[in-house]
Amino acid sequence: GFGKTIQTLTRIVEGKPHKSDKEDGWSGTTLVVCPLSVVDQWKAEVEKMTKLRVVKHQGTSRTTDPAQLRKHHVVVTTYDTVKSEYETYLPPAKDEGQAKLKLKSKSAPALLPSNYGYALNVCADEAHTIKNAKTKGAIACCELEAKYRWCLTGTPIKNNVSELHSLFKFLHVKPYND
Repeated sequence: GFGKTIQTLTRIVEGKPHKSDKEDGWSGTTLVVCPLSVVDQWKAEVEKMTKLRVVKHQGTSRTTDPAQLRKHHVVVTTYDTVKSEYETYLPPAKDEGQAKLKLKSKSAPALLPSNYGYALNVCADEAHTIKNAKTKGAIACCELEAKYRWCLTGTPIKNNVSELHSLFKFLHVKPYND
């Protein structure tokens, strides 16, 4: 394609966390959220092009221990996994657009900020997947905590310009993320 993966990996390798980042609670991990169809490709590219530790976080055998995820430089997961972990531990909301991060139980899933901590980077690959800001998947991705947020997509607008709103919201661009 357009070289989005190699550019992202370059940024990850060159953008290692500073001492102050760790002191501020950032884990130093990059969380890549992507469609299931490219999870293995992401893992293979990280292993082939870098010396970074990478792990897949998806499927029923995924870890529930956030400490295990923090041991890796790159965690590759799916939009469905993020949505599933978000839905599993949150009370149902009448309006998905008004959902807030309130845990239903004390044991949060590995990706929620209360357990995982805060990733240095979160990267939404094929970001047009979350083009509707009111879906639980988009809301869940917006709730992921990170110092730096990236959207990768070759098609930021498929139908109309309003689809950019969700991407700006994910990137935490004010006032769109309010």
